[in-house]
Amino acid sequence: MDPNLTGNILVAIVSTLLGGAVAIIAQVQIRRLYRTRLEQTHDNIYTPDGETLDDGIFATYHRIRLFNAGNETAKSVRPYLVHMDILNTKTQKWVRLFDSTMDLCWSYRGPIGAVDIPAKTPLFFDVLKVRSDSGVFIPQTIVQPKVWIDQLAKPGRYRMGFVISCENIKAPLEGQLEFDWNGDWKGVECHHLKTLSE
Repeated sequence: MDPNLTGNILVAIVSTLLGGAVAIIAQVQIRRLYRTRLEQTHDNIYTPDGETLDDGIFATYHRIRLFNAGNETAKSVRPYLVHMDILNTKTQKWVRLFDSTMDLCWSYRGPIGAVDIPAKTPLFFDVLKVRSDSGVFIPQTIVQPKVWIDQLAKPGRYRMGFVISCENIKAPLEGQLEFDWNGDWKGVECHHLKTLSE
């Protein structure tokens, strides 16, 4: 075989391989540059003033700010409540009230499920609501079991666990919110929001 022809074939093969490798590296770098990154921190708890419901009834909502700090849209983002605990004041240990995965509501959007969050955009989801005519706080899940009326009426320190899923992040975002409840409709004090994973 002609040495020149052999050399040309080898050059073509190497160029193709190098070109493919460069394309793959560039694609990986672009994905890193434009990836989605959801963030929530300890100062992202938001509690607006009491809002008026029907018939002169008031309510307070407690919300968590979720921010897409990445450079691409976060696809199909969905927050879930996964457990609720109460602190035993005698033993100072957490007691599990329930383990159940239920969708939480997006603020001012109602029970719509998953949403897309554009890059560099915040969005709030509701975690708790307390009505002025009720002696119980209610986690803001789309489905609200009646058993909560008895389980969540006791004043004390509570801890709720939540998970945020998204199609284009490596792993769900996990967090916990601790709060005190004194039995009054304005008596929920959210004081510790912890991110367990990113």
